[in-house]
Amino acid sequence: MRASASKEATITMSSGDARSAKRRGSRGAGACVVVSAFAAASFFPNVTRADPAVCALEPAMWPARAKPYFLIAVDSSSAMTASVMQGGAAVANSCGYPTTRIGHTKCAVKKTVQAYGDKVSIGLAAFARGTVLTCSSSCGNDGNGSCIWLDYGGGGSPQSGCGPEPSSLPSSSDRRGAEILVPVQRDNFYAPPLDPSNVSELLLWVDHACAPSGGIPKEVWATGGRPLNGVLRDAYRYFSVGWSSPNGGRSFPSPLSDAGERPCRPLRVILLTAGTEACDDAADAADAAADLLTGFSKGGISWSVKTHVVDFGSIAVNDAIAGAGGTGKAIAAADEAALTAALASILDGSLVGETCDETDNDCNGCTDEGFGKGDACSAGIGACMSTGMLVCDGNGATACNATPGEPTAEVCGDAIDSDCDGAPSNGCSADADGDGVPDAYDDCPDVANLDQGDQDGDGVGDACDADPDGDGIPTEMGDNCPMTPNVGQEDRDEDGVGDACDADDAVDDDGDGVADTNDVCPGVPDAEQSDMDGDGAGDACDADIDGDGVANFADSCPLDPRLSCPNPVVDVSGCACRVGSAVGAGPELWASILAGLAVLAGRRSVNRSASRTARTTRR
Repeated sequence: MRASASKEATITMSSGDARSAKRRGSRGAGACVVVSAFAAASFFPNVTRADPAVCALEPAMWPARAKPYFLIAVDSSSAMTASVMQGGAAVANSCGYPTTRIGHTKCAVKKTVQAYGDKVSIGLAAFARGTVLTCSSSCGNDGNGSCIWLDYGGGGSPQSGCGPEPSSLPSSSDRRGAEILVPVQRDNFYAPPLDPSNVSELLLWVDHACAPSGGIPKEVWATGGRPLNGVLRDAYRYFSVGWSSPNGGRSFPSPLSDAGERPCRPLRVILLTAGTEACDDAADAADAAADLLTGFSKGGISWSVKTHVVDFGSIAVNDAIAGAGGTGKAIAAADEAALTAALASILDGSLVGETCDETDNDCNGCTDEGFGKGDACSAGIGACMSTGMLVCDGNGATACNATPGEPTAEVCGDAIDSDCDGAPSNGCSADADGDGVPDAYDDCPDVANLDQGDQDGDGVGDACDADPDGDGIPTEMGDNCPMTPNVGQEDRDEDGVGDACDADDAVDDDGDGVADTNDVCPGVPDAEQSDMDGDGAGDACDADIDGDGVANFADSCPLDPRLSCPNPVVDVSGCACRVGSAVGAGPELWASILAGLAVLAGRRSVNRSASRTARTTRR
């Protein structure tokens, strides 16, 4: 399984490359330790990173970006000699080149090199042509000269222009199908002085001048087959270890250095073709693009190369190659204008600007430069202002991490913007009571009350409210619970504190010093709390004090159950008044009856007097 490349490159401690791993049957496999590209300097001294002090300077002082490397592989098969037609008429191009596909293509490449040659590093490749024998001095109407080509040797070529396949490997991975015409200009910022520009050399190959130069016809020729797989295999070789022509006549080293590179440098192949694979299986070309995306290790960096595909025609036919190469879909382009636009969109996509995301997006060795990250900042104004520092906001920009305070009411004369509207002391009012709350907001403007308590919520503070509990009884009129509504002014224990707010709420209705909850006669003063018969009703209020079943008013002996009637039947001799218990009543019996009645009368008199006293007290 190939891992997709989310970054241009990573730092790795493995020295094996994915291509050799594939040949061992585990393409892209191999244990490696991946670390952050920004920790590279500590692990790998051959990785260049800008001095942080330089990154903090003005933009003009920042290091230049590591230029993206592009290898444009132009279809040079015989299919490119066909005319570009629209509505039955040939379509001209802006360069005045022939109206063939190769003429439109060379014009588009020329304009692209002129527009982007100083922004990105471009190399140029064509399909394998072989060895040139003789050439004419001018290009024909089809955009070609009259060179005679001898195919490269090496076997394995099913047709002219496919390039050799020295050995048979899975997916035809040993196909040699490219001709590197102009190598990618090396962007050696890490080892100045910079190499000279290759723009003039690139333009020689697309200037529609077919005369040989130094024995080599420097012009993109349209002849031979369409080895898309072989072109991508050679692109892999070129970036990873360098490229040599099959006959050994020409060779170019990899543009990537083994020391000083930045892992964020973008590497791209642009395959500009007028058809599908014509030398190997169609899947082989997609496999080659996938190998480029998986990448290789060089100089302690694991590089990944994306493959863009521009299909010359009205529809795209090589989406599989673009998808395997990490760029989604192929782009269809039917003429020079569309080709130029397609190439521009691809190149512009590599020239990204810096965003605040902890990544060196523009690949100049600085991270998040220009955003002021870490600088002091503030949020809010006036009294609400708080300080913090600039941090990445998650959307590519920065934000202050400070949280502003909450506004409060303005106070006149303090020169503080308390309400945080940018104008100190505006809209404020005086503070007559000096409690720190402006009069306009003070519920007791003339009485100091910093807590602004308002028990009844009527807008008048408790400190100045004549009736703070809002029960309709002003405090000065004797409200027995001034801070607790108590409309009825109940005070059962008559201690002057209303029941609604009396912490000691024990009630003693008869005022005998015994709380009603414990009083055996709660309605009759009875400090002694005597209860002769133990029935829970005190003697002072018990209708049958001795508990013999005879009410006190009818009991001749209300305090002695034995002498009353009826007496227990077992004590017949003590029953002085049982009817029929004696033949006659002697003086002693009547004396006892009279004494009992006198006691009962006296007791009833005492009870009535106590009840009157209790009622008078409650009034």
